[in-house]
Amino acid sequence: MDGSDSVATLRHYFCRRTGEGAGSSTTVKSERPNRIAVDVKYEAVRLDDFIHDYDEVDAMKIDVEGAEILVLKGAKNFIEKFNPIIFLEIHGGEQFGSITRQMVEEVLGTFKVPYELRPIELHRSSLEYYIAAPSKKGLEND
Repeated sequence: MDGSDSVATLRHYFCRRTGEGAGSSTTVKSERPNRIAVDVKYEAVRLDDFIHDYDEVDAMKIDVEGAEILVLKGAKNFIEKFNPIIFLEIHGGEQFGSITRQMVEEVLGTFKVPYELRPIELHRSSLEYYIAAPSKKGLEND
């Protein structure tokens, strides 16, 4: 998460008919007609908390069901130190907080080395896949 709180609440969904898990958990508290919602508190950690645990990081994958901005903000120092390629899934649906490419680009633009966000697949209106790579120009100036 972004480090603003040490506890995060995630909403888990269960199928009303079967009682089984019904998809992803999210930080967004939306109601879904065919789902039972249960809020669970978790200890939140940031990638920045692990910055000294690694000598090198080449790639990251972020698939966090609407918490993309929180993860990027909580990994700012980590990303600035290692300049990894980032595989990113963006959830644009309202039930996931309506994250947009522009929101992600704004956060990436705050890093010391600028990142370029390139689409991989825009297969549904609310789900998009990207690669975020450090700008070669930015790396040359580093």
